[in-house]
Amino acid sequence: MRLYWVESPAGELRRDRSVMVHCRGGIGRWSTLAAAALTRLGVEPEAAMDAISQARGMRVPETMGQRMWCTATRWRGSARDR
Repeated sequence: MRLYWVESPAGELRRDRSVMVHCRGGIGRWSTLAAAALTRLGVEPEAAMDAISQARGMRVPETMGQRMWCTATRWRGSARDR
């Protein structure tokens, strides 16, 4: 399964480029994808979510389901991994 919205920001970060992500509140959807992208770069899922929470000034992602998805995407192979 290719996860474009995870792989694309991860690829930009690999090239030392800045990435900005945004959704209406910036708490759930995009923080989940940002944390998942960081896990693709080798950051532990909890450390990625903690770093984003600290930057946002609030606990993110918003729901346990989003936190679980972020952790699960770490183990899903990208097209490049096949």
